[in-house]
Amino acid sequence: MRQITISRDLTNPAFPSFRIISSPVHDCMGFFLLSVRLTNSAYSNPMKKFVSLIATALISLNAVAESLQDLSPEAFMHYYVRIFNEENLPALQSAYHFPHVKIRSGHMVYFEDSLKPAVDFDAIKRTGWRYSRIHHVSVLAENTQSAMVEMRFSRFDAADKEILSQTSFYQLTKRSGFWQIISLHDMGTGTSETRAR
Repeated sequence: MRQITISRDLTNPAFPSFRIISSPVHDCMGFFLLSVRLTNSAYSNPMKKFVSLIATALISLNAVAESLQDLSPEAFMHYYVRIFNEENLPALQSAYHFPHVKIRSGHMVYFEDSLKPAVDFDAIKRTGWRYSRIHHVSVLAENTQSAMVEMRFSRFDAADKEILSQTSFYQLTKRSGFWQIISLHDMGTGTSETRAR
């Protein structure tokens, strides 16, 4: 997360100090969530407009600095598990290419509609899932537009008990300028609900 602080102009008591805190959503347009925290409540409408202009400029700077374009396939998988644990559906939607496929125990499910969630957290939570943890990520093959990644991970419940340990294979594509999952393959360990990610 990138934080930029602009301090109060001491020659102008009406100028509020504020902090602009941004964090990437990383959808396909590279949008960013922006939170502006004012530390002085005495400000006028023109000041709000000024803050808005500054915030807009900073979003553009952050879009370049915090872009997904610089992530390696391995770093992308760590990013993926982080937003998965955060249950960040907008970011997860952008982490998947549409269309994409998920193959489990030889059964293929095709995801074409980007308006439908790529991850069913209701089904996953019914298994007791609280968070996932990566044990190992290995890039099996990579070129400029494609990568094959092996990831071994576990899922844990709220009591930190391991409820699933599994190795999955992810085919990544860089068609949109950053890595996205275009296919996911696993051996189908666990129940059907456990595998619903």
